[in-house]
Amino acid sequence: MTWACVGGVPPGVIAPGERIEIAVRLGALDQSQMYPPLRPEEIVGRMRIWLSLCTPSTTGSTDCTALSLEQRQSNAFDVRY
Repeated sequence: MTWACVGGVPPGVIAPGERIEIAVRLGALDQSQMYPPLRPEEIVGRMRIWLSLCTPSTTGSTDCTALSLEQRQSNAFDVRY
């Protein structure tokens, strides 16, 4: 498994039943400076996005409690260049 951090998603509120869509740039094959070049088995994979989501504090503070991994991960998807 390889981790990547993608920023730029502004904080906000997602109401129960609401959806969120986030575009994630996964790279490109035409990187002429890449050495060694990508092998065919390196350009396919199954991915999942994990978001940093939490529930607001019930005490009125600005702290929040992180949701479980199952509640903050996307469906799995295949990537093929």
